[in-house]
Amino acid sequence: MKNFAAVFVLLLLVVPGFARTRAAAKAHPDHVHSAHHSVQFFNEHNTFQFESSLNFQIKGDSVQVSYPSFLFRYGLLNYLELRLAFDLASTKEGSHSDIITGITPLQPGFKIKFNEPQAARHIPAFAVTGSVTVPKAASVVNRQTYWAPVFNFSAEQDITDKLSFEYAAGMKWDADNFQRTYFGSVNMEFDATKKFTVYADAYIFKTEQTKMDIRTDIGFNRLLNKWMQLDLSVGTGLNNYSPDFFMTAGIQFAAKSKSRAIQKSTRTQSVKESGKRTNSSGAGK
Repeated sequence: MKNFAAVFVLLLLVVPGFARTRAAAKAHPDHVHSAHHSVQFFNEHNTFQFESSLNFQIKGDSVQVSYPSFLFRYGLLNYLELRLAFDLASTKEGSHSDIITGITPLQPGFKIKFNEPQAARHIPAFAVTGSVTVPKAASVVNRQTYWAPVFNFSAEQDITDKLSFEYAAGMKWDADNFQRTYFGSVNMEFDATKKFTVYADAYIFKTEQTKMDIRTDIGFNRLLNKWMQLDLSVGTGLNNYSPDFFMTAGIQFAAKSKSRAIQKSTRTQSVKESGKRTNSSGAGK
């Protein structure tokens, strides 16, 4: 726990030196597509997970950064997870524009798991995530007009003991104009060691009356101890409607009553504390 406290304090005190920007409300909320690098695909009963990240994006003269970006997850039941997301963020649209800073609207939500993965038969675990933007639960500068929902269907599939894929597709509504955005992603993860995972992603976003945004990234997860994981990724857009460059750096902390630790992957692993074999996840959404 001392290691967790030290890293968390470092993130809160040092990283805010970056320009804080409004990344979430009108673009693609980071909580829509980045959480699949969570330490667990789904939080079972009485399991708590906290995630905080720095998200940085450049397109031309526009710079968007959110820090800290927060996601809280709690397993109310074995098949029902409660979630709450928000950012301290701002935006700078051009070299001569002002930086607008504030808290983005709260996004309370839920996640429902339909089944357990069956690695031997390559049958994935399926889940649906839903949330809503609360338009006035934000700083004045970031308040919006509509209660805007987000729906995301996801699946995680184990190919081997070390290789897994995650698939996601969904739809969100803009909280200012209520236009729909469709999105999808494919994630591939490889466990290089028990504590080190590398991954690659491909994303697609399509908003009404706009062209498709296609982007990709690569990154890694590093399990520091049985409670905590670090995550770093960098990426780029693949067409003219995508960002030139983006980066995410985050920390995740998971805990359960009776001191259950983080389980790194849905792939079957030995758990020294119990001497049993169990299933968990290395990617969540």
